[in-house]
Amino acid sequence: MEQIVHIIPLGHEIDRAIKPFKSLKANRVYLLTPLEYESNLIDNMYERQQFYTSKVNGALLAMDIEVIKKNVNIFDFLETLETISSIIKKEKQEKNHVYVNIAAAGRLTSVAAALAAMGNEVKHYYVYAEKYPETEQEKIEHGLSISSGKVEFLTNYSIQGPSEKELIVLKLLRDATDNRLSNDQILEKLTLEKVEGFAQDYRQILESDSRRRRQSSLLMKLNRGILEKLELNKYISRTRMGRNTIIQLTEQGLYMIALKKPKKIVW
Repeated sequence: MEQIVHIIPLGHEIDRAIKPFKSLKANRVYLLTPLEYESNLIDNMYERQQFYTSKVNGALLAMDIEVIKKNVNIFDFLETLETISSIIKKEKQEKNHVYVNIAAAGRLTSVAAALAAMGNEVKHYYVYAEKYPETEQEKIEHGLSISSGKVEFLTNYSIQGPSEKELIVLKLLRDATDNRLSNDQILEKLTLEKVEGFAQDYRQILESDSRRRRQSSLLMKLNRGILEKLELNKYISRTRMGRNTIIQLTEQGLYMIALKKPKKIVW
């Protein structure tokens, strides 16, 4: 049975996390909250965050909504992007409807949340604040914003990502030491993973001239069919080093692979 799932990166907010459920339905909510070692850097932020997390968690449970809490460094754009993307992909594979709240944490986190939603084609929403607390008691009751829960669903813009084979190469680079591999190493890994078009292992060809011709043909296919496109989009850089070409994953490539093929989360 299809379920309705919300992802809420949570800072010091209460109303903006729970008030939307006066009008929106939810079977399950993922609460993403800061890591202790990051949050303690500023005025015991982790202890304060625990308070807001507990308040939101309790309110959601009282509404009979399942809550899954995950500690994430929400001050790290890439980690937040990858975590939200991974949750979205998991829930979409289970045919569930996914929504992302982009208003219950800081600005950097909100941008990462919106990008994850758009890149994975799910809806994201903003929760309006009517005013802001003037006393400590109001902050305890409402968080950093006082909201009635008015929601606006934002427009999704299509983010054109690499092809499946290109994503496989980006993933190989992400998982490699220093995010770099040679042409030959990439070809070997594509063969081992039996990627379409590269599954036949040229190393098994006994006759040396035929083996070299097959290797050259596969390298040409790799370069023209995959690497040239990735370099054109600035997802990789290529550097000639002696007889080898070294392929380096760029920062842009790292963000794209986090968005489109994130690491699976261990719960």
